[in-house]
Amino acid sequence: MEERWSDLSFSLPDITLRAKVWGENNAKEKIFAVHGFLDNAGSFDFVAPLLLKNRKDLQLVCLDLPGHGQSDHLPFLAEYFLTTYVTVIERVLTLLGWEEYHLMGHSL
Repeated sequence: MEERWSDLSFSLPDITLRAKVWGENNAKEKIFAVHGFLDNAGSFDFVAPLLLKNRKDLQLVCLDLPGHGQSDHLPFLAEYFLTTYVTVIERVLTLLGWEEYHLMGHSL
């Protein structure tokens, strides 16, 4: 399958997170994808092209959570709790500025 994604970075205090972005920024429908534990944004490499097939009105942002994929690790002594991930996801969604979106994930 053809890769049509671009890279996106989010600067948070102490870390930079990375995401794979599929589709156009001006798409009306947005999906925010979160990978499972011990995985990364590449989890969605197979399903993303299928979701976007013949769809120009859809954008998919697949986040690498802290310590996964291309994202930075948390600072020394920070803990990788589910609540930490929820806070990070909330901050990234705020940076995206989306008013409406679908949340897709697995295995958290």
